[in-house]
Amino acid sequence: MEEINLMEFFDYYLARVVYVLATIFAFVLLGSIYSLVIKTPLYQSSTTIVLARESDDTQKYTQSDVLLNQNLVPTYSNIIKSRSVLRQVINNEKIDYTTDELSSLITVSSVENTEIIKVTVKNKDRELAKKIANAIVPVFSNKVKGFYNIDNVSVLDTAELASKPCNINYSKDLIIYTMLGFVLSSGVIFVIYYFDTTIKSTSDIEDKLKLTVLGTVPKANRG
Repeated sequence: MEEINLMEFFDYYLARVVYVLATIFAFVLLGSIYSLVIKTPLYQSSTTIVLARESDDTQKYTQSDVLLNQNLVPTYSNIIKSRSVLRQVINNEKIDYTTDELSSLITVSSVENTEIIKVTVKNKDRELAKKIANAIVPVFSNKVKGFYNIDNVSVLDTAELASKPCNINYSKDLIIYTMLGFVLSSGVIFVIYYFDTTIKSTSDIEDKLKLTVLGTVPKANRG
């Protein structure tokens, strides 16, 4: 493998830095158009539920209740996205989605070793995202009562209206487009330099042809 002279490559790179800047500008321009015009903004709203029942003086909340609820978290997470729950949400809220389409908008996550489940809904309509997130919990809670004959689902935080898109970050996108333009243009210049076998200096003659340079003829500008 041919050794690369870093100083020579640096000079070669600087001579073509205009191409690098032009490529970066093109990436930033096209990327900004995509982010501002083409990319569909998505809004997300989340509701958080906790698996716990209200305790009173006659029935204390015990450690076994906590362990039971923690064990139910994975099952409850799957029930939330079940077709029966989503179909009921669609009917209640008169939403023009199939159960599969609605399921793709919903993400269910849980906090490890806790009884907390977070339901997040993403949609291009932020009002609808909030509406769906808040509509899921009562339907899910009724399903749990029917399946297990227990009432242990409580709302910790209701979904709120999103103030900005969750999939668009203009500052972050600008940095990404800039880095893509820089890396691509620099890579192209390196490949061209690596496979360029032309003689560029007297040192190239001595290194590649193993000849001694006796003299040079300077280039003169006419006029």
